[in-house]
Amino acid sequence: GVRRRDLDVASMRLTQLELQVFVDGEPLREGRINLLGSHGTDHGGRPFGTMHLLKLDREGRLRQPVFGGEFSCHVYADDDLLWFTPAFLVPAVGEHRQTLHVQRATLTLRVRTPAGLPAAGVPLRLDRPGNHLPPTDAEGRTTHAAVAAGRYRLQAMPRSLGTQQAQAAHANVHGWAAMHAAWLDVATIDVLPG
Repeated sequence: GVRRRDLDVASMRLTQLELQVFVDGEPLREGRINLLGSHGTDHGGRPFGTMHLLKLDREGRLRQPVFGGEFSCHVYADDDLLWFTPAFLVPAVGEHRQTLHVQRATLTLRVRTPAGLPAAGVPLRLDRPGNHLPPTDAEGRTTHAAVAAGRYRLQAMPRSLGTQQAQAAHANVHGWAAMHAAWLDVATIDVLPG
């Protein structure tokens, strides 16, 4: 027989996003951004996301139709990834204006085990997929000189899933949704300008 499914399509409506990006108080003239969106899950329970590589105009602006959801940006200048931005919400209806005031910051972290020893090789990210930091070194440290100042959720991947091979094996058994869910919230951190 035919099975009927009700679909919630509220997040599938397009919103006209008008975005303007400032870096250290100046418009990011003709810069590029990678706009990363998270829109819930698809019918199979997998995270549904979008990615748009977009160019800003001479005033640091762009207009782009997007699905409603939670967004962050990777900001580029001269083809180099410069900053991640904190997340922002876009409603699933009409038009939405968003201004990002990015202040450059350098993030240095030291990760320790529960026993107080340096935690080497730990995959880390800020807030969401795509905002990956370099894995920790032998001293448990990582530094990223291209982060936007702001508040972030710091997340770590369990050591057992620290390699691409281990992640692929886990995803093959449990699915990619389980892989995305494997990230652990470690702390909320404030990254200060400078």
